[in-house]
Amino acid sequence: SSDVCSSDLMNSIQAMILSDQNMQASTYLTKLSRLVRSVLENSVKTFIPLHDVIENLKLYLELESLRFDQQFNYDFRTDDIDVYSIEMPSMLIQPYVENAIWHGLLKKNGEKNIHIKFFRSFNYLICEIEDNGIGRVKAGELNLKKQHKSLGTIITQEMFDTLHKIKDTDYSVEIIDLYDETNLPTGTKVIVRMELN
Repeated sequence: SSDVCSSDLMNSIQAMILSDQNMQASTYLTKLSRLVRSVLENSVKTFIPLHDVIENLKLYLELESLRFDQQFNYDFRTDDIDVYSIEMPSMLIQPYVENAIWHGLLKKNGEKNIHIKFFRSFNYLICEIEDNGIGRVKAGELNLKKQHKSLGTIITQEMFDTLHKIKDTDYSVEIIDLYDETNLPTGTKVIVRMELN
């Protein structure tokens, strides 16, 4: 919920200040204010340019990286698409990125990575969010989903139905559990597909 999220953010800022990380707290507040301003500006719009979606995701990931002392790496790829002309729902992708951090990476040892890729396939915009976290099975065993309530948690079919009514566009989500050759979990890949009209 937003209350949980706000409480977590304020606790993080307070911890930075109390541990004499004033410069880091200042940087965090600056980025947070930029993200909040952007979200508020876009709140009256259902669809925004893909460029703005990516910029908001980058800000969100920078905040989470600062908050968790840069415990994970992230990167973006946009292959052969015009990020200014393509529009998509403003908050379609972030809940999946949030889940990758909270339910996949934070309990993992070693290097932690999130790869976000946007590309076009025929008449669809594809977004792939891949993490090398502990996987959904282990996250379920650890009850991570009970410990942290995501802001939006999972994009439900109801949301897709609502978006479909606003704009006659087809959406789908596929979640793939990743394993190595010895059948040990190596992370999760989420594939979001949005029809381009």
